[in-house]
Amino acid sequence: MASRPGTRPDVPPSAADPDLARYVTRLGDDALILGQRLCQWITRAPTIDEDLALSSIALDLIGHARALLTRAGRLDGTGRTEDDLAYTRSEREFTNALLTELPNGDFAVTVARQLAYTHYAVLCYESLAHSADPELAAFGARAAKEVAFHRLYADRWTVTLGRGTAGSARRMRHALERVWPYTGELFEEDDLLRRLAASGTAARSLGR
Repeated sequence: MASRPGTRPDVPPSAADPDLARYVTRLGDDALILGQRLCQWITRAPTIDEDLALSSIALDLIGHARALLTRAGRLDGTGRTEDDLAYTRSEREFTNALLTELPNGDFAVTVARQLAYTHYAVLCYESLAHSADPELAAFGARAAKEVAFHRLYADRWTVTLGRGTAGSARRMRHALERVWPYTGELFEEDDLLRRLAASGTAARSLGR
């Protein structure tokens, strides 16, 4: 039987690992959705410099999503490609944290969302750099360095807006209040994470 376009018929069933597939899909969905949100700023950012900076961050996140979703397609036993997972799932099948899909709002809201995500993501990826899974460990080590630069960007703009005018400080405060209720989900732990943490694959207490 001919395989559906985009599938990998050469993936052996023995390579399937449903738990790890679900885990890397979660991480991939976070990066994919947030990257797409940031792409919405292209030609709409406050300045050309910020347009370029947000575009660069978005490209890094899409790169993370590609790596993670490609791995998920190998691990879930279906042989789906990154494009299959990105484009052919229904919205209910995505497993990203709600934080990553929050509307961009004004620039302060985007900064607040980046602040929350990047501080979590650096911790997550630094922990994954010590994963018992070699491929996930290599990804974590690389991604942690990239997201650390995204964190610096968010930190700088949070301080800049917070210490700017009365108006910018008010908008930054409101943005943080808007984003904060969604941060708890990033650190939630379920049976999947507990199993992977016990095997040394995922870090305990970091969620996702």
